[in-house]
Amino acid sequence: MWLFTPEGFFSVVTAEEFGYELQIRARSASDLDRLNEMRFPELGDADRIPGRDHPVRAFTTRDDLAQCMTRVAQAIDYSNFKSAVSARQGSNRAHIYGEVWHDCLRRSVPRWRVRWEEWP
Repeated sequence: MWLFTPEGFFSVVTAEEFGYELQIRARSASDLDRLNEMRFPELGDADRIPGRDHPVRAFTTRDDLAQCMTRVAQAIDYSNFKSAVSARQGSNRAHIYGEVWHDCLRRSVPRWRVRWEEWP
């Protein structure tokens, strides 16, 4: 599962290969640190595995992740996600998330209707 929050971008997958239920992976150590500090105090220390798409990861249980997701949902305090990202992480990160949004839009709208320059 990919998880985009104003605090960062994460990939959540199984972790049997490491002897855990789940792993929270990030491309940025600071994203994982913010998640731990702000929403996920149960999350253990991050490991670094160089050469991976997501080189920073921490391990958890499904129950602890469910508690974290509850806190993430309860903390929603914005009416526009990209604006919240921009305010908290800067316009560059918001622009990157906007590109992801646009790429997803292309999957949901017939190709002939998608023209980025026509969108406000």
